[in-house]
Amino acid sequence: VFEIPSEPPLVVDRQLYRVHALTDRKSPSHWDGEGPRGPGTHRSYQRLVPGSLVVSSTDGSTVYRPDVDYIYDYYWGSIKPATGGAIQPNTDVAIAYKCYRCRYDTIAIDPNGKASIVRGESMPPDPTELLLPYPPAIPESSLRLGNIFTGWTNNKITEGSIGDFVPDSQNESSSEATPLEAGGRYDDILPRDYLVEIEEPGPVGVATYRVAATGDPYGVDPPRSLDDPVFGSSIRTSTQEATPLSFPVNDGRTADYSLRIDFRPMGGTVLAKGDRWTLRAEPRMIFNRDASPPELFPNNEIEGQRKKIQKTLERLEQGEKVRVVFLGESTTSGGYWPTLFAKGLQDLYPRATVEAFNVGIGGENILGGLPRLEQDVFSKDPDLVIVEYLINDSGVNFRHDDSEGPGPVETSHRELLQKIQDHGGIEVVYLTANMGNPAFVQAYTFENFRRTSDLYHSLCEEFGCAYVDSFRVWENMGEAMGQYFITRLKGNMVNHPFGNQDIAWSADETNSEWLLKLFQPKE
Repeated sequence: VFEIPSEPPLVVDRQLYRVHALTDRKSPSHWDGEGPRGPGTHRSYQRLVPGSLVVSSTDGSTVYRPDVDYIYDYYWGSIKPATGGAIQPNTDVAIAYKCYRCRYDTIAIDPNGKASIVRGESMPPDPTELLLPYPPAIPESSLRLGNIFTGWTNNKITEGSIGDFVPDSQNESSSEATPLEAGGRYDDILPRDYLVEIEEPGPVGVATYRVAATGDPYGVDPPRSLDDPVFGSSIRTSTQEATPLSFPVNDGRTADYSLRIDFRPMGGTVLAKGDRWTLRAEPRMIFNRDASPPELFPNNEIEGQRKKIQKTLERLEQGEKVRVVFLGESTTSGGYWPTLFAKGLQDLYPRATVEAFNVGIGGENILGGLPRLEQDVFSKDPDLVIVEYLINDSGVNFRHDDSEGPGPVETSHRELLQKIQDHGGIEVVYLTANMGNPAFVQAYTFENFRRTSDLYHSLCEEFGCAYVDSFRVWENMGEAMGQYFITRLKGNMVNHPFGNQDIAWSADETNSEWLLKLFQPKE
């Protein structure tokens, strides 16, 4: 039996914080940008302990009033000056607070077969990075059996489970024999009880329901309970498919942690207005032993993918110049993987000359990238273009309804690929990278990122482009890396997997390594 001690909150007694534009919003103030965090910077850490924040003037003479002088957000650690309050925009204030920390501990076995717990660190190597740690290092001679995540507001270790829907005893519909079914996966890190309530039965095959959930609403409110449920917006759906079990977070957004509700097992059961079901979901906090990442090229597809970049490979093997353009969003423009890839390619082919051009733009999706094709891509006379837009394309590609037919993301990628094909002489690789935090935007679900990834795959097959699906690692983060995916978003806890200060504090190696597997020289 091993004891896993809890991680106490970090206490920050005094820190300068730079407030910016006035706002008429009420708390929570939501995300407040990206950059270094903690003492010595102008931003606080995230995941503040509710009730611990004190904001005062820099000389300490004035203590400012929450929701009068400023608005705030415990989850994102942001503070903004309120219109009509005593804090002027673009000035410094002093803040004191506590923030939750988290860490990974590793179960390791030494060469003699003795098991032990290797305790991890809750602080990053550079303390101005977010408090999103890596698992601890262990001796090379030891075997890592698994990583245990602890911290934030969790007070016990759970293995991850999705319970059964339990009908309310007052339900009018006869759902005892054929209850609702839960599906999908549970990607939140906190345990929650979900409540589903039928608002309108609708015609046959259609239902309108709403969802509430217990626990931290990721904003400023105290943990919620089902005694006084806070429901999200109505969800109208077909009862012939599984649909999201999404719930409202504190700022009015809806978070979808990949749980699904399935009415199909109820068959022809007539639903009644006001019928309710509850379900318990517990997070996975014990992650598997060091495992190989999911297979990058299933069924030995690698040779098929290499044929799609044959001209580039031949130029590299012959020691010629190869010009590479990276077209994408912030994961491209601010990530380290393009540099790692270009350097790795040069190391693989020392006789060749690799010239790289990163033309990624943060916040852009393919609708913004397409008009830049001539000016920013063709003007570089590239031999190879690597396209990476998964995060922001998934936001556009998100469907709130049952609409069919190609959307703007598919249409724009088709036009991009057709123009590259018509231009001639350019080979293309599509790369999928990381996903994002569902508490930030509803479109950040594994299901939606997979939908966009699959769209890229089908387009690559149609246009003869290579496809590297690094998103597979994020889909299987527990197995591939033994970690919870939010702790890999080290830049902002939203969608950036790279550090703000420490270039080694990143997950970019995966993207470059997987790309380089396509470009290995012939043996």
